This record gives sequence, C-alpha cells and structure tokens, in this order.
Amino acid sequence: MPRTSAILNTLLAFILFLLLTVAFFIVYKYIHTLGIILYLIILQITCVCFAFYILCSKKRHINTKTCWLFGILLLNIFGVIIFISVGVSPFSEKNKKNFLIHRQRYLMFEDYTHSKNYEKNTIFSYALHMQHSPIYKNNTIDLIDNNVLLLKHMLKLIREAEHHIHISTYIIHNGIMFDILANELIKKAKEGVKIRIMYDDFGAKKGLDKKIIKILESHKIQIKPFNILGYITFNSLTNYRNHKKVFIVDNKYAIYGGSNIGDEYLGISKLYNSFTDTNFVVKGEIVTSLNASFIHDWDKYACGDRFSMEQLKIYLTPHKTISNANAQFISALPDYRDNSIYNSYVQLFINAKKSIKLITPYFNPPNDFFNALEIAAANGVEIEIITPADNDDKKYVQFMNRSNYAKMLNLKCKIYELSGFIHSKFLLIDDQYVFTGSSNIDFRSFFINLESSLLIESTILNSKLNKQFEEYKSQATLFTKRLIDDFFNRRNKFIASLLNVSKPLL
Repeated sequence: MPRTSAILNTLLAFILFLLLTVAFFIVYKYIHTLGIILYLIILQITCVCFAFYILCSKKRHINTKTCWLFGILLLNIFGVIIFISVGVSPFSEKNKKNFLIHRQRYLMFEDYTHSKNYEKNTIFSYALHMQHSPIYKNNTIDLIDNNVLLLKHMLKLIREAEHHIHISTYIIHNGIMFDILANELIKKAKEGVKIRIMYDDFGAKKGLDKKIIKILESHKIQIKPFNILGYITFNSLTNYRNHKKVFIVDNKYAIYGGSNIGDEYLGISKLYNSFTDTNFVVKGEIVTSLNASFIHDWDKYACGDRFSMEQLKIYLTPHKTISNANAQFISALPDYRDNSIYNSYVQLFINAKKSIKLITPYFNPPNDFFNALEIAAANGVEIEIITPADNDDKKYVQFMNRSNYAKMLNLKCKIYELSGFIHSKFLLIDDQYVFTGSSNIDFRSFFINLESSLLIESTILNSKLNKQFEEYKSQATLFTKRLIDDFFNRRNKFIASLLNVSKPLL
C-alpha cells in the first residue's frame, strides 16, 4: 500500500538519522580522531552509493537526477535522509501490460468503434496505444467565457442531475463559491442523487473547514480526500497530488478545465488583483472517459465505496450528442509513468504546420521540451506563449517562468505576460487541435502529479480559443531580450540559478 510505503520511508529516514547521531557521539567520546575519520569515510561511501543509485535510475528524468545529486553534494548525508523520506516513490509502478489489466474493469465500458480510424500515424495514436484511450466523435465542447459563468454552469448542471454527481478538485476553499455549491448539492442529495466529491488533502489544507465536511456527510454526500495528511505533512506520499479537476453529472455532462473550488476562481478573492481561468462544458461520449477516470481514482486512492460491476454498467452508460469535436482523454498516474501528457505536447509541437499558441501559469519545462519547440521553429512554425505577470501564492513562480524566456527568444518565439494571474492552460495547434486540462508546463505536472488532459480536434473550439488568445495578447506585454536583462540583475540571477537546479521538485 502506498501509505504504508510512505510511512516506512519516513521511518527509515528517521532511523538512519538516529543511528548516525548515536554513532557520532560514540565515536567522538570513545574512539576520537581515527574513529571520526572512519565515520566520515562511511558517510561518504553511503552518499556515493545513493548518488550512484539515483544516477542509474531509469524512471527519473535527467533534470530530477541532477537535482537530487546536487542536494546530496550540498547536504551530504542529510541530502540522503531527505531523499529517502521524500524522493522514493511509495507506489509500485506497473508496466503497460499490468496497467491495462488493472484498468480493464473500467476500459471495458469504453467504445472503440471510432478509434480504429486513428490506430496509426495520427495525433491520437500515442495515447490510444499506451493507455488504450479511445477517441470519441459524438461530443459537444463549448468554451466557458468567464469566471462568473463557471458557477452558473455548475449550478445548472447540479439542478439537472437525476442519478449522480462526481466532483474531483485539487483545492477546496471555504467561501462564497463553496457555500453556494454545497447548498445546491445538499438539495440534490435529499432528492436521492448520489454525490461523490474527491479533493486533494494537501491542496485543501489551508482553506477547508472540516465542519462543512461533516455537514455534507450528514446529508449522505460522500466527500473523500486523496492522500490524507498525517502528522508529517511532507513525505513521499504527499509529494504526489491529485491535480485533476472535473465536474460530472449523470455521465452526460461535465465541466472540465483548470478551475478548483474557491472564490479566486470566480475572480472575487482579495488575494489577486485579477484572476483568469479557462473551462469547458463537455457533452457526449467523451464524458464516459472522464467518469471512468474519476471512478478509478475513487476506487484506488480515495478509500471510498468501491464500485461493483453492476454499478459500473449504470454509471458508465455512454450518451451521444450532436458532434462538433473528436476528443480523447489522457491521464497521468503515479503508478504508470508512460508520460503520455508530456509526450503528447512533444508530438503536437513536432506535427504543427503553421502555429503553436500556448497559455500556461507555470512555464518550467524539462530541457528536451525545448528541443521539440526548436524542431517546430526550424520548420517555420510561429510560436507564441502567454504567462501571467503576477505570482500566485508561490513567490518563486515569476523567477521560474522568466528564467526560460531567453531560450524561447533564441528560438524566435514570442513571449507575452498578461497582467494579473492567469490560470488558463491550453495549447492550440494550427487551426485544428486543442490540448487542455489540469496539467501545467512543469516537472510536477508531467512526472509526479495525477493529471488529465483532453486532446480535441475541432476547428470551432480552436477558433473560439484563438479569439480568446488574441484578446489576451492585445492586453499583454511582449517580452524582449532587454526586459529579460533588466530583470535578471546579479541578485535575481543567483536566485534563478538556485531555482533552476531545484525546479524538478517545485
């Protein structure tokens, strides 16, 4: 079990620290100089062994290896202790065969009829092969234009619910948004609608009142955390976070995008001068993939009531709608690291013909991410990226984002910063494809967190998002080499250098 593994990792780190402390005092008191030299040699051998283990690890990205090696070099044995406590995965990783066997009880309710057209040499082929993620054509995906409309759409779907409501969110903060939603959910629960809410305990630790959880549970609403925080907040398990956001009703409708549950996502929080996000109303067959993913996570990670096969037949009955989009759901899980979301970005970049337009709040990719953009740029593809001008609650974000601007300018890309904090996450390829979801452009989203994305083929949706992108661009500041040089004085260069080494763990 992951929780048991995390506890054992932390316990092992504590025992190692305790043994080393006791050994040091014994050596210092009774054996003196020769013993201290021997003790230091043993410490160095231990550090070298762990460094060699990290270096030979096949499942860690090269930037992550560099980060941990630097930590051990800087902190010596204390770096080893931190690595054991936080850096060792508590999940038993599966290969593709075992992953698909485990997911079979959910995948068997998916429809692969349309997917046969995309088995080879298409944008959709990779995730279809690696995750058996089907492509659905009977879908309608509409853009939610602003923050206020997000809440209106949520309330509309809650009131239309007849059978079940499934909500997955990284953050729940007490406030106006949560109070309104909770009241409506309680009304529906009284009508017999089955409601399940899954949130990340780390993401909600600052803003969720446990009294409200008890009120919801008293009305038979199931609300469960992903990774319950114990006495030790930071350990190898809480390093993995459920960053997915989805709001599903009756397997017919979903709200999908980047927004959590908190007043800032309605643009009414005092923490931000301006807060912008992008979400979508999804209808049709692809909702089955969203719902199957939620149920899988609920069964495995939330310790909720495990769904029986009879329940799955009811909950995962697909519903068709008038089609305006082909869509494929792609997920990232801690026990199956096929890197499908990251590899989808790379594949989309390389296959772009005219333009790449990217909006992201966090722009901190691995080095080989830039290689794919370099190939696109060499092929004459126009590349534009928009990031926020303001930080969120993490003060280092601006340093991390701007430290990558010079690389992009060298590729003849255009970088814009939009005033306020923009939480939107979407990629537009030419006039045809949209790639959007919970994933940021950073190591945590690509290689650590539970994340999800939708790969969408729709000229209609692409056109709407293109219009939004151009509106943001007209209000944003175009970054130049001079602006970058002005920002990175000696102090900021030093800070950026430290952050650059540690970026795989941020």
